[in-house]
Amino acid sequence: MERTWREHFRGYLFADSPEGRLFGRWSDDPGDEPTLEHEAEVREIVGVEGPLRAPPVLDRAARWLLEQAVDPEPSGGPERVDAVIAAGERIAELDLPPAPVRTMGGRVSLRTRARILRSPLPLRDLRSARRTLADPGLLSVTSHGDFHHGNVLVQDGVAWVVDWELSGQRPAGYDLMQFWATLERAEDRDRLFEAAVSSIGPDRRPELLRLRHALVVRTIAGKFTAPMAFDRDRAGAHDLLDLLPGVRAEAGL
Repeated sequence: MERTWREHFRGYLFADSPEGRLFGRWSDDPGDEPTLEHEAEVREIVGVEGPLRAPPVLDRAARWLLEQAVDPEPSGGPERVDAVIAAGERIAELDLPPAPVRTMGGRVSLRTRARILRSPLPLRDLRSARRTLADPGLLSVTSHGDFHHGNVLVQDGVAWVVDWELSGQRPAGYDLMQFWATLERAEDRDRLFEAAVSSIGPDRRPELLRLRHALVVRTIAGKFTAPMAFDRDRAGAHDLLDLLPGVRAEAGL
C-alpha cells in the first residue's frame, strides 16, 4: 500500500502489485453503488485502444472498484493538448448508458448561492452564462461532464479518462471548453480552442465563444463555492477572473 485518503464519504488508495501499480476507490454511501456500476460499464465501452482510453477495471463489488493506475504527465504542450483534443472529440461520438441521477438537498443549493453572491464573480457574467447554457445553439452530443486535469490523464501521448459519473448529453464542445479553463499557457488554450472550432465548424465559432465564456464562469464559481472544501481553489479562481474580461469581450457579451 502506497497511500490512502478520504474525501467525505469516499476513500481512495494507490498500491503496488506484481502486475503494476493499482488505484482503488470505495464509498460508504449506498447511493454510490449505481455510480460505480456505471463507471465500470463505461470503462468497458471506452476500452484501452485508440485516442480515448479508460483504465481497465480489474475487480469490483457494489461499493468498491480496483483499476490499473495511470501516472499522468503534465497536460501542457502541443502533444499533450492534442491528446486531450482527440479524446474529447472521440467522447462526442460515443453512445454511453445514462449516468445515475444524484440529487442535492435544497440547503446545499442555498449555501452555494450565498457563496457565489459573496464572491468577486460579476453577476452579469453569471446571468450571461445561465442564458448560454439554457440555449447554447449547438448540437447536443455525448459529454464527459467533468473534463479536467484530474480526470484526463495524459500518458505517452494518449488520454486515459476516468470518473464518468457526470456523463450525458451536452452542447458540442462542452468538454473541450471545460478543459480550456484548466490550461495555464495561452498557446495551449489557443491550440485547443481552434481545434474545437475546426471540429464543430467555423460557422459555429460565435456559439463556441459564448459556451467558453459560460464554462469559464461556471469553473470560477465552482472554485469559489464547491460544497467540499478540498474542491475549492481561490487562487485558481482569481487566475480565471483575470482572463474573464477578454473571454467576455470575444464572446460579444
